[in-house]
Amino acid sequence: MAEKSDRQEHRIAVWQQRNRAAKLSSMKGVGTSLVTLAVPNQSQLERFKRILIDEYGAASNIKAKATRLAVLSALTSLQQKLKSYGAVPSQGVVFYCGHVQVDSTKTKKGCV
Repeated sequence: MAEKSDRQEHRIAVWQQRNRAAKLSSMKGVGTSLVTLAVPNQSQLERFKRILIDEYGAASNIKAKATRLAVLSALTSLQQKLKSYGAVPSQGVVFYCGHVQVDSTKTKKGCV
């Protein structure tokens, strides 16, 4: 009985990973407004929170207004995502956040 439950949980996890991969491959960004954060297992979240704060300060100096606002928005979203984690999951975690192109003229904020 436990084996069946483990197999079912594994299938669900595989499906979720494939779903995320398909979602990521369909996303297209504009310029350099996508921010990636990879947190390996057994890492301290506080370290990555400090890194995001430092990056926020550096991103404030980006000259292009649209890019600066998109990057600052992505960094803020990442900071909020990290707050929802009490500890790093055993397999680690990767975040992709930024403005994604919806059609030729519109973008929307996305975070996976």
